Amino acid sequence: MRTRHVWKIVLTGPAVIALLVAASLRADPPSELAEPQKAVAPIVHEKYYRGERELFGYAPAYEPNPVGFDVDNKPYIRDEAVVQTPDGEGKWSRLSLRSAVVQYLHGRGFESSFEFVGGQFVDQRVVLDNLGDAYTLIKAKHASRIWLLLLHSRDRCVTWDVYPLPPLEHARLEMRDGHNTLSHPPAVLVFKDHELDLVLPERAADGSLVIDRAIQVADDSMLVPNHSGGGNSVITVGDRVTVVYPSAIPPRGREGTSQFAVTLSRETGQVVTGKTLLGTVGVGKPDPHYLPAITADSREVLHVVLGSHHDSLYYLHATQPNDASRWTTPRTIGKDRIPTDGGHTYPALLCDSEDRLHLVTRWAGDGYYFRLVYLRGDATTGRWEDQKVLVRPFRNMYSNWYHHLSMDRRDRLFLNYRYYGNQLGLDQQAAYRSKWPEDNLPADARSGAYLKAVKPHDPAMLFSKDAGESWRLTTTDDLLGR
Repeated sequence: MRTRHVWKIVLTGPAVIALLVAASLRADPPSELAEPQKAVAPIVHEKYYRGERELFGYAPAYEPNPVGFDVDNKPYIRDEAVVQTPDGEGKWSRLSLRSAVVQYLHGRGFESSFEFVGGQFVDQRVVLDNLGDAYTLIKAKHASRIWLLLLHSRDRCVTWDVYPLPPLEHARLEMRDGHNTLSHPPAVLVFKDHELDLVLPERAADGSLVIDRAIQVADDSMLVPNHSGGGNSVITVGDRVTVVYPSAIPPRGREGTSQFAVTLSRETGQVVTGKTLLGTVGVGKPDPHYLPAITADSREVLHVVLGSHHDSLYYLHATQPNDASRWTTPRTIGKDRIPTDGGHTYPALLCDSEDRLHLVTRWAGDGYYFRLVYLRGDATTGRWEDQKVLVRPFRNMYSNWYHHLSMDRRDRLFLNYRYYGNQLGLDQQAAYRSKWPEDNLPADARSGAYLKAVKPHDPAMLFSKDAGESWRLTTTDDLLGR
């Protein structure tokens, strides 16, 4: 389901270019989680739509979404057009992105209304580099015209400078991993149809950014907005930037989706390692759900989990440090696909400072229940533990979680998600209408029909402070490490 939210803004005066909109809310830890001792994974939703809020009194003072951490390990969570961040006492501020974008477009003579495109299909991460600068992406639209913008803040998300990206359709930002190089601005992928380009911003002497080129990485890419999983599709290690993507070209002599890696030099923009096959997975025609995720360990060895769509998971790693030209043979990890039920989709992958690999996917096996599951691996030995269920819906049939995995500078893991379930039975439709009447679910829908009116709801966040051994719901105190 391609859910999208938009906000329309008319450029009509100084009121729309205020530099900061701040709304503060005093965080009261007891009110955020009534029963913390019970709010631990595996979390099992109950009939009907009794989730984290109903089961454990979960009422976060922030809107859960992917979280970034600055050099002081302070969290920043973007909620559409604002960035949420708490002070040391747990008081949240909401810092506006809108005003910077309005001012940018107004200053370039665009005086019509435009939309901020939001929702799960826009990369909303805030990424902070090793100097403390912050970066996030904005997609704005007017009629058929699209602006892809990179926002850069040098004062912890209070004010922003705006830079145009190539006018394609979508953009993704390299996120912080345990070992990628963020002494400079993160890499940006921009893409449309089969074109996949790489933008490598540079920091000028005065601290501003220089974006003077886009490098085409592929003309056969099927990379799409990574609404779920959201593992890195691009990672920087030293001077080398490696991009992984699924190909639209059918593999010769077989079915499935081929996935490739390409490495470029950040300094020169030249290709270091050309298009290298990682593996081919699946049946049928090439499928854009097959989105690979890449990470790196402390030895600079690259690790990849191939993209999957109701399939088994395949893991491989490079045979030499920071070299994408040769890889081990992909092998399955976790539970294999069950032909009657399905398998894994949407990998989120990170590697922590101790070279532990952390992977979260959606798993539909064992009865066509779409669970969120976690796997932990050892980057040194390549061994993986059995998968563990983190969240289970109260019903089978189609579900999605729009999940993303983040990690702070102390190896603590944060998994944000929001539940979306479709193909509802009549009893489930009645319960949905009662809980979310504003969605206007049609009253005459047949049982099991796929309904466009269904939306994701009740965002939540789990965290682990023990390298994935245990997980529980996240409060402000947890985000602050208190």
